[in-house]
Amino acid sequence: MGKAFLLQKDNSKAYCKKAQGITLIALVVTIVVLLILAGITIGLVFGPNGVVKKAQEAANKTNEAVINEQAQMNSVTSTIENMLNGIGGGTTPEEPLPEGAVQFSPVKWENGQASTIITTSEEGYTLQYQIGGITEENWIDTTNEYEITGLTLGQTVYGRLFNGTEGSKTADITVEDLIKPSAQISLSGTSVETTGSITATVTFTDNESGLNITGSKWKYNTNAGAIGEDESSYANSFTNNNNPQTITLNSGTAGTYYLHVLTVDNAGNKIETISDAITVEEPAIPLPADGNYSEEKGVNTPNLGEGMTPIKWDEEKQDWVETESNSKWYDYSAKKWANAKTSDGSMWVWIPRFAYSIPSGGYHTSNATEISIEFMKGTSNETSEGRKSFDNVSGAGNWLIHPAFNYGQTVSGIWVAKFEASQNGSAIQVKPGVLSWRSITVDSIYTNCLNYDSTTLGNANLNSHMMKNDEWGAVAYLSRSKYGTNKEVTINSNRWYYTGGGSGNAYATTNTAQSTTGNVWGVYDMSGGAWEYVAAYVNNGNSSLNNGSSLVNGEAKTKNVYTNASTDNRTNNYSANAGVYGDAVYETSASGSGTTSWYSDYSVFPDTSTPFFQRGGRYNSGSGAGVFYFGLNDGGGFSTYSFRPVLVVI
Repeated sequence: MGKAFLLQKDNSKAYCKKAQGITLIALVVTIVVLLILAGITIGLVFGPNGVVKKAQEAANKTNEAVINEQAQMNSVTSTIENMLNGIGGGTTPEEPLPEGAVQFSPVKWENGQASTIITTSEEGYTLQYQIGGITEENWIDTTNEYEITGLTLGQTVYGRLFNGTEGSKTADITVEDLIKPSAQISLSGTSVETTGSITATVTFTDNESGLNITGSKWKYNTNAGAIGEDESSYANSFTNNNNPQTITLNSGTAGTYYLHVLTVDNAGNKIETISDAITVEEPAIPLPADGNYSEEKGVNTPNLGEGMTPIKWDEEKQDWVETESNSKWYDYSAKKWANAKTSDGSMWVWIPRFAYSIPSGGYHTSNATEISIEFMKGTSNETSEGRKSFDNVSGAGNWLIHPAFNYGQTVSGIWVAKFEASQNGSAIQVKPGVLSWRSITVDSIYTNCLNYDSTTLGNANLNSHMMKNDEWGAVAYLSRSKYGTNKEVTINSNRWYYTGGGSGNAYATTNTAQSTTGNVWGVYDMSGGAWEYVAAYVNNGNSSLNNGSSLVNGEAKTKNVYTNASTDNRTNNYSANAGVYGDAVYETSASGSGTTSWYSDYSVFPDTSTPFFQRGGRYNSGSGAGVFYFGLNDGGGFSTYSFRPVLVVI
């Protein structure tokens, strides 16, 4: 062991000898190198990107991830707990916003602008909208039930909920106009001649998207029905946007015309409007008024006496107006009987001379049938149809010249009072809407009627007289033909006995069913109102005839006298006068006692102490009243009996 020690000692000595040989320069270089290495090492460990810095950053990120993970875990835990407790999801950005929670009310239009109300049932969100498109920065915050105004056709409004981070799915509504426009047509008249024109004023209305007047169309034609909403069906356009529009309408061809207007709005909605009927007529042709036959009219012209003035019904004025004796005065084929007035304002209806035939189905039965009528040519024995042969004997299917047109001589027609007679002081008048003259005996009726033309009118040439039974029959027969209403005349049920069915002129124009023509042109009060005495009686010598002594003693041309049977009663007297025709008694009834006249009207033939005829029935006679009613009375003055006069111009 000693030996080993000696060897190590020697080595140490040798080494020490070498160390003592290192120079100062080498030492300095060595130190510099060590310093450089130390700097590099320090930079790698402690520099901005050094090991220490990197380790610190890694530690920070690890801590941050742990924190975030814990927050997420807390959120999930809270959500699960809320769902389990029935609360629902939270409002974190990760949760979806409610869908369908924004609604718009239906679009409302006013004065060309639209509006809608935006609503939501959700709370805790911001309600937003924008118009025309979706741009994130253009959303407008608003409140629930806010009305969005100033909208125009075709715009779309969008709405959503916003939670501060993101928006919900959008709801939207597009502004539409589904309401059609309208137009009102006002005409300056409803009748015009082919040489004239009518002005139509068209006023348009559209409170929604607005009118497209220049796109609207019109057409004037004879089509009473709709022509549709196809614009090609309309020939004319409006040239400007004026509202209202004025159109001039004319046609050179007679007929009934209508203005059709197709109104269009800015949304393309369309509607057709049709005007009232416009009658286009040929210009009036002057006609004589002397009772002679008119080839154009197919009847005898009205024979106007001195002081008589033609009148016609004016549809626009809804009143009777004076007219000329021309082709527009009357038209029997259109059930427009000629009307005239005398100088006192009384109204009269012209009954032209005619021949007639009652078919077997209606003759001497209770079955009402149409009566065939052919107008006579003047006072000749030829009809407008060329008929020259007549039976002139009562019988089914026989042709007879009506006997009413004889007033001591053949006349071309008669003027019948348009209404029951009324009283103007002590004078007769014939006017609508006034109380009929009642409580007057047959004797006084006959005398007053006979003197009416001379005392009231100052013209004895009008041959005024109390209406006869056959003259009543002439009006009744013409009424039941194609020239009249050709059906039962409605009863005048006015309990106060106003002529024309009520107080005032208007009633006669509204109660047209009470006319023999079913319009204003006919004769009124022949069904109901008051019972009417006529100048007709059974000549049985009964003392009751003294109630009409002036009639009994009057001229034959002013009355109808009936034969009494050997046994004076209703049935026998009825049968005894079976040959009498034209008076709407035997020919239009099945018996002389009961309700066996046409339309179940009363049929009671005069006899014994009640020898005078009464016609028409009373206001409360119900179905028993009518133009074919005939009854009886003693000729006394009663508050339920009236009369009417007739004029004959010779």
